[in-house]
Amino acid sequence: MNSTAIKILEFDKIKDLLKKYTVSDLGKDLIDKLEPSLNINTISSWMNETTEACAILQRSGSVPIHSLNGIENAVSKLGKGMTLLPEEFELILGLLQEVVKLKRFMEDKSAMAPIVSSFALSAYELDELSEEINRCIQNGMVADKASSELSKIRKRIIILEDRIKSKLEGILRSPAYARYLQDGIISTRNGRYVVPVKREYRKNVDGEVMDSSASGSTVFIEPLEVRKLQDELNHCRIEEDKEVYNILSMLTNLVESYKKEITANIQVMSYYDFLFAKGRFSKSLEACPVSINTCGRLDIRGARHPLIGTSAVPLDISIGDSYRTLVITGPNTGGKTVALKTIGLLTLMVQSGLHVPADPGSEFAIFNDILADIGDGQSIEQSLSTFSSHIRNIISIIQCADRNTLVILDELGAGTDPGEGMGLAIAILEETYKKGAVTIATTH
Repeated sequence: MNSTAIKILEFDKIKDLLKKYTVSDLGKDLIDKLEPSLNINTISSWMNETTEACAILQRSGSVPIHSLNGIENAVSKLGKGMTLLPEEFELILGLLQEVVKLKRFMEDKSAMAPIVSSFALSAYELDELSEEINRCIQNGMVADKASSELSKIRKRIIILEDRIKSKLEGILRSPAYARYLQDGIISTRNGRYVVPVKREYRKNVDGEVMDSSASGSTVFIEPLEVRKLQDELNHCRIEEDKEVYNILSMLTNLVESYKKEITANIQVMSYYDFLFAKGRFSKSLEACPVSINTCGRLDIRGARHPLIGTSAVPLDISIGDSYRTLVITGPNTGGKTVALKTIGLLTLMVQSGLHVPADPGSEFAIFNDILADIGDGQSIEQSLSTFSSHIRNIISIIQCADRNTLVILDELGAGTDPGEGMGLAIAILEETYKKGAVTIATTH
């Protein structure tokens, strides 16, 4: 479909509004890819999905949709020799848990929403994987119970840390060291526990200087009596890191074995996000589904421009049966341009499977293309284009128009002598009529 008309009719603004009702970036991506279809069966299916989504929202109010944010990056690591991080496993676990909720939610919706509820059948409940992730990962880190070896190492680390702190606290409380210490606080430097010693007394405390303060008045010493314990502690921490890596690698391999199912779950969840965004958008516009045809007939009642809000004046229009050309006349600033944009934009919305703000029973035609000359590709509030730019665009429109085209022409004959403009407007309309296009035009 003609990209210029899509831009002129501000369909991208509709998509921007629609994106506000999504909860995931992947849902927004689907909206970015949304384009009007030319296939009546596809459009009818999309429209029915939107209608069913509205019915579910009307009954339930909310739907368990996962935000999915960050999960795509995690899944992209799979099969590339990369190990997932604990927080990435939590993202995957969150998805799997929400999939279970979503499938349960859709179980009793088959009668009212057979199409929408059926999508949940394509999602996988991966209980074994969920249980293993939940066992191994807790609070953003590898849990002690992930392996007996890790549990044993961490218990030893706790014992060693307690012994080291106990010895250091003894030094801090000792009258023999009182005059040498800067304060009574145990701190760490380079992963080792130290005590703060006044610089001038550094040789009075047996041990190794690990660091000094910015002013140089304090040195941080690891006392000799805790060195062996700290060496063992560091060794245990290295062993802990190795075991954590082994667990994360094992868990990554397990997740990789379910990559196909996880990817399917992401697709199902993102499509549901997209669907229910359409439903919420419909409710926000007080929109409804409409009938569609391929014979070029428009029978629109109570149509309102979706970007104007409550100030929009409802529009009734019928064309395509006994006549295929309609000219709208009236004073400047009388709403003629808004009327054209309303017809064109709502047609784009219908062909994208969206409900439109119009009265029930309205009917829209499915067009292979929409060709528009409205202003200068500018918004409604901006000025009209020059005569020459109009003519260039209109020549292109006449060349492309056929029976499956909706032609929208604003301010025919503007920018030239009124008499000549009238003759030019008639000639243009005669050409689009000969081509068989459904044409709606306004006069200057």
